[in-house]
This record gives sequence, C-alpha cells and structure tokens, in this order.
Amino acid sequence: MGSSKSIALMRTAKEAIKRRLSTYSFVESVDATNTNPVMVISADATPAAGEQVAVVRISPVALLFTNGIGGTQENMTPHYVDICLETSTIAAVALLTQVNQSNIIAEFLKLGAIVRIYMTANNTVPTAADVLTQMVPANLISTFQLDQSHFLMGA
Repeated sequence: MGSSKSIALMRTAKEAIKRRLSTYSFVESVDATNTNPVMVISADATPAAGEQVAVVRISPVALLFTNGIGGTQENMTPHYVDICLETSTIAAVALLTQVNQSNIIAEFLKLGAIVRIYMTANNTVPTAADVLTQMVPANLISTFQLDQSHFLMGA
C-alpha cells in the first residue's frame, strides 16, 4: 500500500533529479495494485523502445512488528525504490547511460532508500502500466543501499 512517505520521497527525488536531467520528461502515476507512486523518466515525452527510459516505483518495506500496545507499527521504515531499465543489445547493460543511472540512483540513496535495479528485454520499453510484471526477481540486476555506519553522531 502506498504511503504518504513514499509519495513525499518521490516528489523530493523528482525535484532533485530534474536539476540533474533538466531536458528529460517526468510523468507520475500510481501502480494499480498497491497504489505505490510510479514515475517514468524519459528522454522525451513519448518513451519508446531503444530510448533512454527509467520507470521508478517506491514502496515501503513491509512492517514486521506491532507497537507497544499491539497496534500497527509507525511507518518509520526505509523504502524500496525499484528502477526498471531497458537492456541494450549487450546483456545486462542498460540503454540509459551510466551517468544518468547514477544521477537517479544517487538521489534516492540520499533519501535513505534501498534501490533495486531491474531490466526488461531489449526492445521492451519499461512502462508504468507493466511495472508489476517487469519488476520481478528474474529481472533483478543489482541492489544499492547507502552505508551510514561511517557517519558521525551529532552531540
């Protein structure tokens, strides 16, 4: 189920990514099953196969526990950011350039999210409509999570 935090994360990241990819098109929606926010980032307003396209979905990590009085735990949890890219003619190499991938991934890592990268087949443009069918374990390429163990604690 989409949360207000996941929507806020998407909006914050979108504004930061827009500064890095100023010529790109950004279209927001929600996935039909869980109402998680989805954003399509593309080189132009009409994404097509063979172009630089990324579909981003944010979903909260499942809550495992209840609070002290048995109610639903407060949603102070990290979020998954699933990014789906089209594979080039070289297996496991995306059409979206490494520089542009890094620009997108970095902004979500700054927000404390766990980023998972998925890839579709060559000539299969990722779209918001099929986000649930493309972001499956068989298409998972890599996972990123910011290591915060080296940050200094404030006084």
